[in-house]
Amino acid sequence: MSGSSQSLQRLATLTFVSASSYILYRQCLFTVDAGHRVILFNKFKGIEPNIYAEGIHFKTPFITKVIDFDVRTQVFTQKHEIVSTDQVEVDIKYRILYRPNVDKLPQLYMALGTQYAQMVIPALVTEISSEMVLGLEARSLLVDRKDIGKKFQEKLTQRAETFHIVIDDLAIVDLVFDDEYVKKLEDRQALVAKHLKK
Repeated sequence: MSGSSQSLQRLATLTFVSASSYILYRQCLFTVDAGHRVILFNKFKGIEPNIYAEGIHFKTPFITKVIDFDVRTQVFTQKHEIVSTDQVEVDIKYRILYRPNVDKLPQLYMALGTQYAQMVIPALVTEISSEMVLGLEARSLLVDRKDIGKKFQEKLTQRAETFHIVIDDLAIVDLVFDDEYVKKLEDRQALVAKHLKK
């Protein structure tokens, strides 16, 4: 055997060993980034109960699939149009800070998947918003905005817990009233200002 064919054979062996090692590494190890948690799906057993924190972990090659969750607090905003008891149309914009319940990731995944927030939060906001504003006048939304937001957060927190979602904060960030109501408010303010000048 000549020296060049031996070199080619060594190179081929080295390439094969390197490629095999890399494939085995990619199939046996997985990394969990900071602010994330991982659960594993086993092709034979289904979702495994273990939750993996940051770091490098082992898995069964070719049998388990990594399911990654971002467990940091995330922002969700939603607008909801309602009609108050005094027949004023109001657009309410909510800002919600949420995250998954880390201890319940396997249950959360089995029930809703990784897109849980997009499936649950809009429906809960619409439901609770309609329920909360049902007995309120437009003026109450202006005056008691903070208290209404606090009560809304309490109800949303309770409902979201059943879906294994933690609500860290909720705020009413914007209220937009229909033009007719805004005109009434402006007229009233002008009348008060005129009265005060006398």
